[in-house]
Amino acid sequence: MLALRGMYEGGKIELFDPPPKDTRSLVAVVFLDAEPDQIADAKETLLLAHSPAFKRLIERSIHEVEQGQTRPVQDLLDELPD
Repeated sequence: MLALRGMYEGGKIELFDPPPKDTRSLVAVVFLDAEPDQIADAKETLLLAHSPAFKRLIERSIHEVEQGQTRPVQDLLDELPD
């Protein structure tokens, strides 16, 4: 079993992560009660998930970790646009 988080708004469900490809499966949708701060966090997650700049930073960071070229997290955070 696999669980994916998403957000329902305006009659649409948007997943935070892509579902697995080439898989056929039954799906159950459960609507959870959420506090306003949880909804705000979910909206921010969706914005980051669709951000090409954030994706590039993550891919570069993964490459650096694989090459043993790590650096403090604050350096990465300082590069994010406001």
